[in-house]
Amino acid sequence: MSGDKKGQVLHGLEELGSVTIVPLPELPEVKLGDLTELEAQAEKIRGAAAQTRDWVRSALSQLELIRGAKREVRELVTTKVAKAQQDINNLLHHEMPAYRRAAWLGLLEYEFSKDLHSRQEAESLFEKLVREGRLVENSTGPLKAYGKSYAISSDSCFEEPEVAEARGCLATLLSRVFQETGKAREEKAQELRTQGSSDLKLLIAGKAGKYVVEVPAEKTVQNGKSFWRGGGTILVESDGKEIEPLDASGSIEGAIEEARELEVFLKLYALNLTTPPVVPGLDPEKGKKLQLLWHLLKRAIRHKEEVERIARAKEAYASRVTVTDQEFFPEQKPGVCLAEFQRAWQNLDGSTGPSNFFFLVERKEEEGAKRIRIAETPDHLGNFFASCMGEYTEEGNKFEGVPYPLRAVLMAIYGQVVQASKEAKKAGQIANGK
Repeated sequence: MSGDKKGQVLHGLEELGSVTIVPLPELPEVKLGDLTELEAQAEKIRGAAAQTRDWVRSALSQLELIRGAKREVRELVTTKVAKAQQDINNLLHHEMPAYRRAAWLGLLEYEFSKDLHSRQEAESLFEKLVREGRLVENSTGPLKAYGKSYAISSDSCFEEPEVAEARGCLATLLSRVFQETGKAREEKAQELRTQGSSDLKLLIAGKAGKYVVEVPAEKTVQNGKSFWRGGGTILVESDGKEIEPLDASGSIEGAIEEARELEVFLKLYALNLTTPPVVPGLDPEKGKKLQLLWHLLKRAIRHKEEVERIARAKEAYASRVTVTDQEFFPEQKPGVCLAEFQRAWQNLDGSTGPSNFFFLVERKEEEGAKRIRIAETPDHLGNFFASCMGEYTEEGNKFEGVPYPLRAVLMAIYGQVVQASKEAKKAGQIANGK
């Protein structure tokens, strides 16, 4: 380093050493309290919050009972009712967040525990809660029901644990309504089935009378999006030339009721058409319902024909069976077995695969090795099993030598057969008093 540069560095160090250090300001002492004592207080608050939640739920339940009482009863407790309502409101806006959250949880728990029996009743409840400011319609809200999303009022002071609880209460409500709706629909469907014939061949042939038409739900794709078209049970009447809807059960009930009120009827010959009928000059709304009736009847007829075709195929397969499923799967005996999976298949990506799942599978034993193949499969499973058709493959342990998806199907049916055997054994023991 040159003498000039060395002098510049030394001069800089001298200046740095002359910098005045600014003293720290006086800071206030931080005293948040003893952690043990704070936790003890928090525990008391949590206990009081739990009581608050229970009290709000109980108070709302009692207020509901009073609202349904006779006028003279209501008049006896007017002051008490006003006091309870004010107390509830005070808790919903309490300055202590823990008590406020508890009060809101009690309110939502009460509302979502109501005895509802239909989607319409549930939607009315959500509309009421929105009007009261308890819920807010919000496309990104955490509560979802019947195609809508809701957020809980910010007054609730909810955080994720409370939101999760509210979601759980709502899920329980929706499940209960779904079960109630399904029960009511099935009861009505059973009633309709007693009022007419299920032989659609007679309907198509022009025999007058009442007929029960079973319309399956149908998955369809439109504009790249898949959705389900609703189904149900329809009671129709035919005079041999025209078909008139009388009643229905299921998700199509409302539409059939509208068609009936509009006095919609379908000409019998229209069932032979490949496209829905168009009646010139017909009121547009009536025309829509006419075409809907046509689509539903055509769907029902196709489904009936498919069911009958599958039944015939299964009957033909059964005549070729040489071993039972118990002998083929757990006992691993050679022979031809009618393999049947009792539910719709679930693909690896979670989508629903084919239903009416049955086929013939054959095992043979050569030189001490068990070999297996699909002997025959119905048309609707042809694409599903396309990669597994052909020659025998060595079975291996737990079908490990069998290609996918056949191996997965065989394993699923194996489990199904073993479970059925256990249940039958248990039922037999119960029957014998063991």
